[in-house]
Amino acid sequence: MNEQKKRDLKNLILEELEEVCILAENEIKKYIYSKVPKKEVNQLESMVELGSEENTKLTIEINLEVES
Repeated sequence: MNEQKKRDLKNLILEELEEVCILAENEIKKYIYSKVPKKEVNQLESMVELGSEENTKLTIEINLEVES
């Protein structure tokens, strides 16, 4: 059985950070579409940024327009 080590975000390589951002964007879309039917969504934009300077910082911006 392999033991998987927990890794701090600031120790991840660029490709791994990109994977985290892509995963977050996919989960955001999946959550929104579980609450609002796709046909009612006029616009959905999400942006995920991950910074790892002194403190790890995750920024998520969502622009959502639905039919009223």
